Amino acid sequence: MITRPLDVSTRLKPPPKNFDYLFWVNGVLIALFFTFFGSRFVLSPGMGIAKIDQILPSLTHSAAGAVATQLRLDVAEGGKLYVDTGLISLSELKGWLFKQSEKTPGATLLVRYNVANSAELLTEIANAALDAKINVQLAAVDRGANANDTGASHE
Repeated sequence: MITRPLDVSTRLKPPPKNFDYLFWVNGVLIALFFTFFGSRFVLSPGMGIAKIDQILPSLTHSAAGAVATQLRLDVAEGGKLYVDTGLISLSELKGWLFKQSEKTPGATLLVRYNVANSAELLTEIANAALDAKINVQLAAVDRGANANDTGASHE
């Protein structure tokens, strides 16, 4: 009596012994929807791949600003320069650019530049590439996380 002072459990109606009509209505509707949406008259989500040129939209000037690059230079935080052979210094970069210019005349250099570096370094890289007769294409890379940051890298 102490744990049940109002004795509410004795005043409740007992649960019904048979199913409600709403249960049967829900069951019939679920079966009807499964039957209807599984039929061959309902379109399936997705795209057909029979004639792609007629299905996919195309943008006429989508590749107008695209530039094919033959060389790649990654500039990491702290001014570290990475080419396909590994880490190099700025003076070694100038020699590497002249070698690449001889191999592939009129080449384009993709510079993936970390925005945490100074603009002077970017100017030096661009001048070295232009001296070697190599075109420059820039791509900025997010700062990402460093030792003082608590955020995650978004490169």
